Amino acid sequence: MYEDENLENKQRGPFELGDAHEEERTPEPPAGGNPVFGESSGMEPKESGGRNADRPNRSRGMMIFVMGLCIGAILSTGVFAFSLFRNRGVNMETEVTTTEESDGDTSTSQSASEDASGDVVDEASVSDVFDEAVLEKINTLLTMFNTYYYDGMDISDMQDGVLKGLTEGLGDAYTTYYTQEEYEELSESTSGTYDGVGAVLTKNDGEAYVTITYVYSDSPAEEAGIEAGDLVTAVDGVEIEATDDASYVASKIRGETGTEVVLTIYRDSKSKDYTLVRDEVDIETVSSTMLDDGVGYIQVVQFSSNTSVQFEDALEELNEQGMTSLIIDVRDNGGGVLDVCAQMLDDLLPEGTVVYTEDKQGNRQDYTSDEETQLDIPMVLLINGNSASASEIFAAALADYDWATLVGTTTYGKGVYQSIFALNDGSAIKITIGKFYSPKGNNFNEVGIEPDVELEYENTAGEDADYSMETDNQLQKAIEVLTAE
Repeated sequence: MYEDENLENKQRGPFELGDAHEEERTPEPPAGGNPVFGESSGMEPKESGGRNADRPNRSRGMMIFVMGLCIGAILSTGVFAFSLFRNRGVNMETEVTTTEESDGDTSTSQSASEDASGDVVDEASVSDVFDEAVLEKINTLLTMFNTYYYDGMDISDMQDGVLKGLTEGLGDAYTTYYTQEEYEELSESTSGTYDGVGAVLTKNDGEAYVTITYVYSDSPAEEAGIEAGDLVTAVDGVEIEATDDASYVASKIRGETGTEVVLTIYRDSKSKDYTLVRDEVDIETVSSTMLDDGVGYIQVVQFSSNTSVQFEDALEELNEQGMTSLIIDVRDNGGGVLDVCAQMLDDLLPEGTVVYTEDKQGNRQDYTSDEETQLDIPMVLLINGNSASASEIFAAALADYDWATLVGTTTYGKGVYQSIFALNDGSAIKITIGKFYSPKGNNFNEVGIEPDVELEYENTAGEDADYSMETDNQLQKAIEVLTAE
């Protein structure tokens, strides 16, 4: 969550700027769809500090309870999950995914579904899923709710529960239904911009304040004098409660461009109100610095729509400073937009395929690098167990071309991509539609990519010490590898 925002991601140091929802890609989706890959979707972090952008799914029981109530509404509004979609070519998400809009058709088709007897089927119809026995059970449950449930029932929430239950029933960690609100937040997180004040927040459970960990340059927060380390104790005069989570506080700070928000800041044992005018904020997903001996360092925290431009700017600045070798850091990078990842690989690699995808029909799409640009200098890529999807594509391509030494730990292992289909009521469905492969034809789903130099992360100054590039043992190993070449 940005906003001022991704508070759930742990940041390793001054170059960690925020959270990354997932990875996306843009291949030709079946029947129209633009894939996106990423990481958020349903992945559990393998190491501390990873990004897990998935929203918790509602309990399967609750979803089923609800089905009878909303099935009529679902079919009449044309938002049934198995509708056919028309490709609009909109590529967003953070998980190899595609964005499309529903045309309201109620035809149904779904692979990896199971029929009533538990057998896997290639297609499922409404009557298959909501057969007479299921509808009778739903009716019974609703009758029991009406009789015994102590509180009121929100029909809209129950309807959303049905749709989330249908997707959960596929047993696929990455196939997800998004309500309109969730989809809007997802789109914002991968667009590279949002309306807010330009600060990254973090909040520990039980604390009645949030801490600002980073302030974007040229943002409303910077202009108002907000600083990293400031504590926000209230928003628009409403005090932050110990039970408020970071995403809730972030949602109160965000708002339309041109509107005002008042933050109560606690600094140096004093409280002061700051009035900020919200604006469109360009999310910084890339940061860079020049280390000693001509070693350039670039950290990429997410593959968003603006990341390739920021990456190219960083390369240009480092080249102007005399860079002779390069470290690229995608640790804890959960993924992003596939096209963006491919563009960044084109900036580095010689002519050839950098990644290709295949859907269930066997349709293949190649993403390629041309001969116009490449960076042929010693290179190290830092990876870990939370480097996923687009980050793994990035790593696999560099490895297959023998273009960089991989240092760190085995990556997450997400070698499938999703396509996001926008439904006609503003909600969306993200469906796993295929696999992607490295230039040499390797798929790393549930396996990950092993580093050339395996090294668990350790802060050499001590487990509780603040992060420093000098005490990051993986980064120092990367420098050692480069200076030894």
